[in-house]
Amino acid sequence: MYEGRRQVSRPLEVLIFSKKAVRVQAPLTALLAILIIVLPGNGRCGTRSWDWGEVRSETIDKTLLYGVWAGFFLLLFLPFVVTTQTIYPFIVGKAFYARTLIALVFGAWAVLAFRNPSYRPRASWLLGLLGIYLLVSLAAGISGVSFQRSLWSTFERMQGIVDLAHWLVLIVVLSGVIREGTGWRYLFNANLCISVAISLLGITQSLGVNDMPVYGYLQADARVGITLGNPAFVGAYLMVNVLVGLGLFIQSFEQRREVSRASPTPRRRRRRSACG
Repeated sequence: MYEGRRQVSRPLEVLIFSKKAVRVQAPLTALLAILIIVLPGNGRCGTRSWDWGEVRSETIDKTLLYGVWAGFFLLLFLPFVVTTQTIYPFIVGKAFYARTLIALVFGAWAVLAFRNPSYRPRASWLLGLLGIYLLVSLAAGISGVSFQRSLWSTFERMQGIVDLAHWLVLIVVLSGVIREGTGWRYLFNANLCISVAISLLGITQSLGVNDMPVYGYLQADARVGITLGNPAFVGAYLMVNVLVGLGLFIQSFEQRREVSRASPTPRRRRRRSACG
């Protein structure tokens, strides 16, 4: 389907990708630095004091928190992203979409954590192990054949140390913002709904429905790739979501049992009324 597109040579591919990534992420980093300076908890920027008027610190924190949560939910729509105007349309667009959102989420969270220490992640051995893994990957890339390939990867894979660092940053933000099971259940349920939509899209592809809006280019095939471009990726994605759905289903029964134990039954109510 996309075989006719011009392929970019590997060294030039890495160079173009690195320049594009710097152009996208450099302004975000600069904006983050400005926000950290301008929006500390004491309302000062260097030696100059800022008069916020009626703007309250709690309102700013809520706005930043809502922005972080919006980024979380937008990231769940990653499987729907397909950029037909680029090479490897099922991979390149998803990587840029995810990295841009993670950078924005990290910027909002960094300001929020700077203002409110309660949103800072707690010490965790799991975060420590992930940080060590990133450092080991960086050391391996430096001592490898091509540090540029290790750092930026290629358009065909869109992985590398940069991609790994983005996902590690997202884990740090999640651990700092979500402290209770309720938040995780919100994300899991939303992700489950999105996986159902992806499954329905796969059914339409297997049936040969080509007049769908936006995704009309999907061709009928016995092994559907949907918007992931690879049947193996589709299988792994749906397998994980089946397990997530099964876990939420089992947990719903446990919650019902807890509620039933906490609430008095009609027989207990009659006994209490008789004793009263």
